[in-house]
Amino acid sequence: MALTSRDVAATSVVPEHRTVVIVGGGNGAHAAAGYFGQPSKGIRVRVLTRRPREWSATIDVHTEGSSWEHRGVMTGRIEKCSSDPRDVVPGADVLLICAPANVHPTLLQLVAPHVDDGVAVGALYAQGGFDWAVREAFAGREGALGLTFGLQNIPWICNLFDKRANYGKRVTLIGPKSNLWVAATPVERTAEAAALCTALFDIPTFELPNFLTLTLSPSNQIIHPARYYAIFRDWDGVKTYALDELRAKDALTLYADMDEFGAEQMQALDTELQCIKHALVRRFPSLDLRAVLPLGARVVKQYGDDVTDRSR
Repeated sequence: MALTSRDVAATSVVPEHRTVVIVGGGNGAHAAAGYFGQPSKGIRVRVLTRRPREWSATIDVHTEGSSWEHRGVMTGRIEKCSSDPRDVVPGADVLLICAPANVHPTLLQLVAPHVDDGVAVGALYAQGGFDWAVREAFAGREGALGLTFGLQNIPWICNLFDKRANYGKRVTLIGPKSNLWVAATPVERTAEAAALCTALFDIPTFELPNFLTLTLSPSNQIIHPARYYAIFRDWDGVKTYALDELRAKDALTLYADMDEFGAEQMQALDTELQCIKHALVRRFPSLDLRAVLPLGARVVKQYGDDVTDRSR
């Protein structure tokens, strides 16, 4: 029986979802694998990645400097790690894609032939038409899909920092979200998807009306181009940067050192998205896009009290 919205806040464990396969090998994949793999979670974690030999049997999730610092270092166990989907996908209750949107279709095509019927397929962040990519990958196997879900934003800002030393071993959570929002198909099972994500991430997760809300809510795709354009806008098209120069630029924090020019570029991109939203609603009045918020309002909504300066 599908869980109701009332169940979401009270649900701490979803017993029928015990084997979770993490698909990907980046920051988010490390954080999800380490967090889910804690003994207290009762989840069997498997990882599908191109570099399985570099992963250890456990992942340490560090929290220092974050709002979760009181949780200390959390260590998760990896049951199995492989580059072959046949080794890790069969028997999975949940497949969680933890990779950039541009590779979602490729990864879904890779795993689709190997899933068991009734699997829940989700994305750690589902911009870029994730539901369409799932539909295409599972064409002819629609009966295998139990639930398709996607989060509006990644549950935490996280980083490996020294990737050579930490890859497959350690990740740091920098900015855990205070709340999450999820869309799902069939839409009638969105409350169930919210309960599942609440149980997985231990962050209250609430329902969104449709996947289009996710596609129209990109964050990094706005913030990062605007920020890096501000840093490198004086490039003459010829100059190359030595490694020490790049390191010096990387020493700039992405958010704390935001300048006025970068903020203006970000605002222009966000304004364009809001114009698209309003045009769609005018054309389709029944389309619910109320959760496609301006970027500033969205950041406050996601991070809550972590945003100490809300003056602009």
